[in-house]
Amino acid sequence: MPHVTARARGARLSLVTLALALAVAVGVPTSASSVAPTAPAPSPATSTLPTPRPAGACQATYRTIASWPGGYVAEVTVFSSNAISAWSVTWSTGGGTVQQVWGGTLTSPFAVVQNAAWNGDVPAGGTATFGVYGTGPTVTPFVTCTA
Repeated sequence: MPHVTARARGARLSLVTLALALAVAVGVPTSASSVAPTAPAPSPATSTLPTPRPAGACQATYRTIASWPGGYVAEVTVFSSNAISAWSVTWSTGGGTVQQVWGGTLTSPFAVVQNAAWNGDVPAGGTATFGVYGTGPTVTPFVTCTA
């Protein structure tokens, strides 16, 4: 019989705990003594119209992943409430310069990034993410997204 370390047992227990929590969250019975299933209650025959939002509306969030004196790496996530086919994100680098971008196209080192060819289409409620390597002060800027 193979030797199982305490760490491996802990990892298994964590996975079992996660699986049980997920089962409870979605309503899956977790033991033989669970209550017998019942038919779901009929839903009322009502409908609601979605709140109209401006076409092409998008938002962006900026998060510093790592920083050191004179440089940083950040992640920017674009969220769209409606389906869009292209996006652009703008922010101030606080006097620094964007050196490299992945997952987007840098159009200005002071910083404007447009979608890459493969991630411009964002479905309604979807996201696209790109990364930034910059030099200069580490800032958490206000970002503007346009679609």
